[in-house]
Amino acid sequence: MKKILSIDGMMCMHCAGSVEKALLALPGVTAAKVCLEEKNCTVEGDLPSDEDMMRAVAAQGFTVTAVTAA
Repeated sequence: MKKILSIDGMMCMHCAGSVEKALLALPGVTAAKVCLEEKNCTVEGDLPSDEDMMRAVAAQGFTVTAVTAA
């Protein structure tokens, strides 16, 4: 499964790295790739709930504004 998370607040590679690391720590996530230009993150794997992914991103100080299937 693949989803795209639209994320507000990411400004640099450090931001991107913290979001990717937080999402990769969730059970079932096999890949997480941030695109700073598009302000989103593509997440792949046997994904947890949207709410769990949103909480993981929020814990890093960012806001998920939308979750869409890819």
